[in-house]
Amino acid sequence: MTMANVFHFKIKWEETDKNKIDFDVVELDGKEALSQHYEFVINLRSSELLKNTNPLGRKASLTIQMENMHDFSVTNQQSVYNGIIIGFSSLVKIKDYYYYRVILAPKLAKLRYSKKSDVYIGNGLGDILNNVFNEQGFSQEERKLSFNSSDKKYQPSSDCYNRYAFICQYEESDYNFINRLMERDGVYYYFKQTESGEQVVITDRKEDFISRQESLRFRFLSEQTSAPDPNSIHAFEKKMVSVPKQVTILNYGYEKANLGDQGVISCSAFVSADGTEDKSLFGEEVIYGENFISQENQGDGQFLATIRAQELYSHSQFCYAKSTAVPIHAGMKIKLDDTKYDEYNGEYLVVEVIHKGQQQLAGMQNQKDNLRFYENTLVLLPAKIQFRPKRITPLPKIYGIMNALVDGEQDSQYPQLDSTGRYKVRLPFLKTAKADGKGSIWIRMATPYAGNGYGLNFPLHKGTEVALSFRNGDPDLPVIMSAVFNSINSNFVVDQNAYLGGAIISKSGNVFVMDDTQGNCAVGLCANDSWHYYK
Repeated sequence: MTMANVFHFKIKWEETDKNKIDFDVVELDGKEALSQHYEFVINLRSSELLKNTNPLGRKASLTIQMENMHDFSVTNQQSVYNGIIIGFSSLVKIKDYYYYRVILAPKLAKLRYSKKSDVYIGNGLGDILNNVFNEQGFSQEERKLSFNSSDKKYQPSSDCYNRYAFICQYEESDYNFINRLMERDGVYYYFKQTESGEQVVITDRKEDFISRQESLRFRFLSEQTSAPDPNSIHAFEKKMVSVPKQVTILNYGYEKANLGDQGVISCSAFVSADGTEDKSLFGEEVIYGENFISQENQGDGQFLATIRAQELYSHSQFCYAKSTAVPIHAGMKIKLDDTKYDEYNGEYLVVEVIHKGQQQLAGMQNQKDNLRFYENTLVLLPAKIQFRPKRITPLPKIYGIMNALVDGEQDSQYPQLDSTGRYKVRLPFLKTAKADGKGSIWIRMATPYAGNGYGLNFPLHKGTEVALSFRNGDPDLPVIMSAVFNSINSNFVVDQNAYLGGAIISKSGNVFVMDDTQGNCAVGLCANDSWHYYK
């Protein structure tokens, strides 16, 4: 039976759209990958001119389907991609046809267009993801969290601050924000196509992928007929690259400064399929600042070290293939089962697919550049290996200092600190309003002099403006560097009393001043409006 690939594209027009036309696919280029949303650039043709209608944001679908060339009947072997139109171009008119170009992506792509800053305090990974999805109008059917979000490794700690105690989204899109959180913890996603649309499936286990119903076989192009084979791969390359033997992560935790080497704790993991030492590898990758609090075997440090090791190993074991088979999606497990080339046999996870295709339409038979073809290029991983996404999403950095206001739950005449002398602050960029004292975790303040039970300390009151700095620029790790005056809290040493060499004034009016007036130097003390001068 002679087979061929055919393509169909359909826009789901709204009732209010004035101009509802149908399209034929001329050419398509697309890419899909684990932990990335797919995107197709599709060249279309129509006998009608699209006018007075904006297709951006409209739901649409692309179908890549196998067709029987003998009777032109379609088969049940097809790849469907639902989504929305995020780009549209009106190109040219040639003879009786108008040509267009659209960009199709899943609804998840909408998160790229929402850029903001906000903080999450005491929220686990599942809560953060659901909050973003709810804000962006995702229904429960449009997302599936297929990992145990209640597991303590994805939750804030109950004692010291771990990486989920305080998370800052800083001037980044919602898409980048959730991607970098998932990449950090080895969580990834793929898309499942349903009758109602696409569903983003988020998981952390290799067992959660769906297997392709039909097995595939390997055949060199010279061994195939000219027609596409719906169940074959015609190019296959196994590729292994060297990676470090071991990953070690380091972090300084001021809340447990007695641990490790002066507060610096470490965790290590071997880079291999099962976590044991692979003697064929060499070297070590050391990463500082992974924001973990425990170096115990079952702690968050060992978890993150293992994730980093699995990330390195999984990306060193890829295979590369080409085929005309459908359906093949990122996140699908395929099985190669061939008696002729059994060295390639096995089960593989599809990590990435690049699609290219075009078809001849009526009136295009004499155009040599428009021959009918379809091919997908695959990146595969042996299914027994645990995949982890690469950390490719940049972590936003806050360089220099940022202003904030000291905060507290009460309107008190006294400073509001915790048992270790830390403060809460209200950041200037919060998208959502926070109750008093709920805009941050407890934050340390730098001081010129500090030690065990001694130091220099002037407690700050609610409403005081402070300058924040961030460890390594990480928005999740703020430190109060100093207090600053503003138009509400004005400076008491100004041009008119610049002769003062120094002054300390408490909120209740206690004063210590040093008068540097030439020839009349003095030190003054005041308590309860009673002054004493010493010369």
